[in-house]
Order: sequence, then C-alpha cells, then structure tokens
Amino acid sequence: MEENKIPNENVQENTKKKKSGFKIAIIIILIAIIIGAVISAIYFLVFAPKTIDLSEYINVEYSGFNGYATAEVELDEKALGKYIDDSKLAKKFNSKLEFEIKDNENLSNGNDLEIETDISSSWLKDNKLKLKNKNVKIEIKGLEEADVVDLFKDIEIEIEGVSPDLNISVNNNNSDKFIRTVTYSLSKSYGLANDEKITITANYNKNDAMEAGLVVAEDTMEYTIKDQPFYASSKDDLKDEALNTIKSDLLENVKNEIEDNGKYIITSNYDDVSYSETFTNSEPELVNMYILTPKKSDSYYLSSNIVYGIYKVIYTSSTGANYEWYYVAKIEDVAIDKNGAFKDTDSYVTCSSRWDEGKTSEAAYNDLIDSQKSNYVIETII
Repeated sequence: MEENKIPNENVQENTKKKKSGFKIAIIIILIAIIIGAVISAIYFLVFAPKTIDLSEYINVEYSGFNGYATAEVELDEKALGKYIDDSKLAKKFNSKLEFEIKDNENLSNGNDLEIETDISSSWLKDNKLKLKNKNVKIEIKGLEEADVVDLFKDIEIEIEGVSPDLNISVNNNNSDKFIRTVTYSLSKSYGLANDEKITITANYNKNDAMEAGLVVAEDTMEYTIKDQPFYASSKDDLKDEALNTIKSDLLENVKNEIEDNGKYIITSNYDDVSYSETFTNSEPELVNMYILTPKKSDSYYLSSNIVYGIYKVIYTSSTGANYEWYYVAKIEDVAIDKNGAFKDTDSYVTCSSRWDEGKTSEAAYNDLIDSQKSNYVIETII
C-alpha cells in the first residue's frame, strides 16, 4: 500500500510545476504587452508625426453679399499652436503654408468654399507634422442679401461726327445717390466707325456700394456702334435720294458762279468776244459725275471723299454766236445717314472754272479730276 503512494506524489508535484510555469508564461506575456504598449505610446508621443486637420484651423472672412461675395482665408495660428503645443512651430507652419481659393467670386450660401493648400512635405516630416488633407472644403454661410443694381440702365451715350471719325461720350443721368457717384470710361472714344465694338467701364467705390447694401451686377458693358452717318467710300453708297440732293447742291453752286462770273469767263477765254456784248445762257446740263476716295485710309490731309459734277453751259452772245463752257463743281466729305440720304455735315460745295480748261469736258476732267489720281481712286457715277 505504501509503495503505491510514491507515484501519486510525483504526479501531483509535476502538476504543480506545470501550473506554476503556465502562470509565469502568462505573466511574461502580459509584461511584454504592457512594455510594447508603453514603448508604442512613448514613440507616438515622442517620434510619431502629429496630424493636422486644416479645416479646424482656417478662418474665413467674406466680402460682399450672397451670390456676389469673395473670400479671404488665414490660418488660426494661435489655435494651432495650442493643438501642437508649440506656438513657435505654429508660426513657422503659417509662414510655410500657402492658400489658393478656387473660383473665388460670386460665392453663395450653401455652396462649398474650396481651398487648396501647399506646404513642403519634407519640412512637415522634419518637424513631425502631417496634414489630414491638403485640400479643404468649408460650407459657405452667413452671407447677407443685397439689392442688385444695373449701373448702365440710365446712361446716355452721345455720338458725334461721321464714321470712321466718330466721337463717343457717356453721361450719367441716374438720380440714385450712389449711382450718381459712378463715372464711366471708354476703351476708345474717338476715331470710331460703324460696327466697331467698345467697352464701357463703370468706375465706382466698392465700399460705398456695400454700405448702401448694393451689389453691382456688371461693371463693364460692350457697346456696338451702329446706324451712324458715314462718309461715302464708293459710288454704291450714293443712293438715289443722296444723289439727287448732291446734284441739287452742285447745280445751285454752278448757277451762282454763272451769275457772278459768267460773262467774265467767256470774254476772258474766247478771243473773238467783246466785253460790250451781252449774253444769255442755257440751263446747266450735268454731263459727268465722279466720286474720289483716298487710296490710303490714314491720309489725314486728304478729304474723306470728293464728288465732282461737270456741267455744260451754252452762252449765246447778242451777236448770235454760241460758246460752250464746262463748269466743274465739287462737294467734299459727303456723308450718308442710315437711310441712305445725304446728311448735312461740314461738307461744302465749290465751283472751278479754270482758264482755258473749261472749253471741253475732257479738258476740265483732266485738269481738275484726273490730276488727283495719284492720291484718290476715281469712280464714274454718270
């Protein structure tokens, strides 16, 4: 019986030893886990980079009203310094950080303000910092509503002159207190032609507009010049109504010349005529008509155009003899209005009756019209 007790005691002894070893192993594992956690915590606190969520440290300031606002952003350096527990590092971070706001105009409540940032990744790494995201979206809110004003509603555009030498100006006739302070500038104000486009810019004080609770819809407008009188540049520009008016003016001038100098012209240019003779004359007959336009558009010393009419007049002497004379009448700078009619401008009519050159229409043409072909293009109207 006693011999059988010895093995049981050994078994119990071995069991105790096994349990004791298992406990020790568990304790060792737990200690290892704790040590690892402590090491990780120390590494995280000392060596791991600190993550910055920029959306929590960006301050936004808006200018303008809902639908017409712009934004400015800056880093909340003080708050960031508290978060990273280093105000000097926060200041350096701020100096390194660059902002760019996308589509920073006409901002509206409810939309997102998109901000792109840029900072050296190597600098962040050296200073144990990292960004949660480089691009930030912030909801736009709190923008006030304002009245939208049209600065061009009541302007008066004045145009003077003849195309392509038109002058333009803008008058402000609005009675609103703020709009009355607006001035207008033009991209071009003189030397203008029909169908030419110019830009009119409204110049105003943005702070005054904001104080008045106003938003300017547009501060520029494009204006196209149309339907202004223009200098005839070819015979095709001279429609029947304009031609009839020009012919009438030229004819009147020829008649005045006949009345003033008719007898003198005949007695001075025909050898067989005596000054004692008396004369009657026929109605002036238009035999030829021409329009001259400058070959060079920048020739300021030339007329914009010249319309010539050659008129035949037959003088009958008291002796019964007949004498022909060809008068050359001209009108310069002929302007046509939008309806094709001759426009009364600064153009004028004159009549030439050069010595010996009025005896034939060919001589009159060569002396007074064809002689200008080096500077003008000559077109025959009649």
